Amino acid sequence: MSSQDNTNNYLSQMTSIFSSVASYMRLPVLISSLTFLLRALIYPSHIPNLARTEVPRPSQFGITDFEELMIPTPDGEKLSAFYIRGPKTRSNRNTTVLMFHGNAGNIGHRIPIARMFVQRMGCSVFMLEYRGYGLSTGSPDEVGLMIDAQTAYDYLRHRAETRDNDIVVFGQSLGGAVSVQLAAKNQNDEKLIGLVLENTFLSMRKLIPSIIPPARFLTLLCHQVWPSDTFLPSITEVPILFISGLQDEIVPPSHMRRLYEICQSPTKVWKPLPGGDHNSSVLEEGYFESIEDFTGSANGAHQAPVTNQEVDNLREQVPEQSSEAQRPQSVYNEYLRQVDLLRAFNGGPPVNNKIGQFNKIDSLKEMIGAMHLRNAGYTSLVLSYCIEARALEAPRSFLVVHWDFTSLIQIKTLQYSTLLRLHEFEDRGADICTQTKPETPGINSFPTQPTRRSDKAVSYYPYCARDPFPLSYFSHSVLPASTSQASSSVGMDSFQNMSHTVIDSHIELDSSWVTVMCRATRFHITISHEDIRRSGFVTEYSEMVAKAMDDDDEEDHDVLCEWIVDPCLPYFRESTLNVPKEITFEDFYYPPTHHLKLLVSGSSLCPKATRNRGTMNAFRLMIPSGDLPPFSEVPRSKASDLRIISDTKWDDYMSEIPQKAIISDGTSRFFKPADDKKQLLREVDMHLRIRHAGLQDKIKIANLHSIVVSDDAKMTIGLLLDLIPSTGDSLYSHKNSALASEYHARWKQQVTATVKQLHSHDLVWGDVHPGNIVIDTSFNAWVVDFGGGSIVEFVPRKKAGTKDGDWQGVGKIFDEWIFENNDLDRRAE
Repeated sequence: MSSQDNTNNYLSQMTSIFSSVASYMRLPVLISSLTFLLRALIYPSHIPNLARTEVPRPSQFGITDFEELMIPTPDGEKLSAFYIRGPKTRSNRNTTVLMFHGNAGNIGHRIPIARMFVQRMGCSVFMLEYRGYGLSTGSPDEVGLMIDAQTAYDYLRHRAETRDNDIVVFGQSLGGAVSVQLAAKNQNDEKLIGLVLENTFLSMRKLIPSIIPPARFLTLLCHQVWPSDTFLPSITEVPILFISGLQDEIVPPSHMRRLYEICQSPTKVWKPLPGGDHNSSVLEEGYFESIEDFTGSANGAHQAPVTNQEVDNLREQVPEQSSEAQRPQSVYNEYLRQVDLLRAFNGGPPVNNKIGQFNKIDSLKEMIGAMHLRNAGYTSLVLSYCIEARALEAPRSFLVVHWDFTSLIQIKTLQYSTLLRLHEFEDRGADICTQTKPETPGINSFPTQPTRRSDKAVSYYPYCARDPFPLSYFSHSVLPASTSQASSSVGMDSFQNMSHTVIDSHIELDSSWVTVMCRATRFHITISHEDIRRSGFVTEYSEMVAKAMDDDDEEDHDVLCEWIVDPCLPYFRESTLNVPKEITFEDFYYPPTHHLKLLVSGSSLCPKATRNRGTMNAFRLMIPSGDLPPFSEVPRSKASDLRIISDTKWDDYMSEIPQKAIISDGTSRFFKPADDKKQLLREVDMHLRIRHAGLQDKIKIANLHSIVVSDDAKMTIGLLLDLIPSTGDSLYSHKNSALASEYHARWKQQVTATVKQLHSHDLVWGDVHPGNIVIDTSFNAWVVDFGGGSIVEFVPRKKAGTKDGDWQGVGKIFDEWIFENNDLDRRAE
């Protein structure tokens, strides 16, 4: 069969699949079904399968002192709940944690977390099941869930056993939104002593565009708002702990960070978990310790860190099998089985001996098999883990996934883009898809119609979600067989490095533009109101522009930028099939540039090239050299003499502003971009004064080596400084936090000594915060960044740029912040 025949056959099969998908997803009356669809997205109470009928009980996890409750609500619903008592020997038993879970599953799936609270913290735990979830009656909505939350709170305050207990409200994801409103309403109750939020969102209207970008124009029609960003600033009487998984694939971590920033509580604690995603944050080091430290124990004892064995025990807490002999193993057992698969992927032994050992290829086959289970919620978790761990190492193997309409909406990893991009594989050859059995791949076996499995529709397609997990996360790519390793360029049609970075933008109603870097190429995209005024896009565009211009929330601006960029992604890919293996700073700052204009074509927005490919100056990334003093004492480095250190493990080095450079002799330096004239002037001036004072070799700072200029010397691009061989980026680093107990005193002494030396020569550090303290591989603390500025959490604005401000910041870091973030015992000093 000819290549053309193969292509036609493939396209025919794709068309058939799309027709089936369209038929399945077509709703009789779209408008009348909108509310149902949004609620199916927000409240998938039937995920995982049997979640509404099978609820694991505390006794299945070895818990004996508990009650199963059924609590009536004022509007006539009956809510299922567990009340688990703390140990009688622990004084902290008089604290009750009121738990609100996320939007899928039931309270039984969260018992292992509650068990940790009981065993480690000695608290009692009250687990409430929302209406329409688990064994509770009714249907979920925002008003109803808030009635449920208040009912649970009132129950604890009036029950004889708990009325005198302190209450800590704990919410995960959707439960965090519930918790915010409950705390805002009850903050004047002296028994409410704390609020813990984990991976929650600003509001549902701001979250939906992150999960389903095409639905962003429907957000105003979403009546399930959950506006945490409105209620949270009103909480001024309750301490709040913010736990944020920085790899969250469902709720962008920026949502949690923004909630922390707008929080007005006098006591607020930020706990980032660098490796945590939406569902796995509970398994991250420091998770339980941060909650325990936040709530505090009555006897003042400092608990030991959670051990790996305890985390493994959390995985091993398997509920007993269903009594019905013919029923498959329980959902939770299957979840644990999938966790074992993940451990096998990562080279570790399985927790559950029933699973046995696998090599990585066998694990991949097992994982593909697991996808056939009607277990969408935990399948989503497995997919997230696999991709983030870069576990799919077999080339040309793709997941086989089942879905129903709700799980397609609910699961981030089964995003709409997967279906929409099937056509992108038409030139990839035959081995791009794995059929039901992993060992029989091939495009010719690709089913032409969805198969029926029980009452569920089944669809097979390659996994190729665009964000937040680009295909570059797969360690092997589908490259043409003729690709030469000795080539001077990298073939990019495998979708590697398809991430992009918005480097500049300008938003106005009449005309907006966005400048993007992608694969070492720049794209300047414009859109005008006039060009789209006769289309359905004009209303959506106008509303987003109004929000971006009137709202202080940067996310509205980002949403608009991505809305402009999204239609151009296929153009990006086609225009950047090959890029140089080595990229200089001159290449990056003066890249090939495409000028595009968005126009309406049928029912789509499509980019059109407006003029020939060329170059243009980067926006706000360089400073004209003529605007700066000569700084004759500082050498110049040409941008073309500096190579960008390529590191594609996580970040796209061809799109992000470089941070590291290799000079002509092979030495690596740290690169600081000249994106702010005032800061660059202060940075250079401070380094010259440090040099004149003879302090260069006496204090631990990253010394200045040269100023980076364009090849024609007309533009100043940035500065080259010492590259500190660090154990992590800064004190914020997760790795450093594990060392803080041992090295806290040394770091404080070293930073204090550096600041004293600076002040003795009338020099001020200025920008004091943990991000500007770097820990090297010998566990020494270095001070960096003399560009000025301040973070008010560490230095008040009135003290910024003063010696008093320096000392206030150092004291805040080493006497307060480091204890809050690293769970240290002050008495250890």
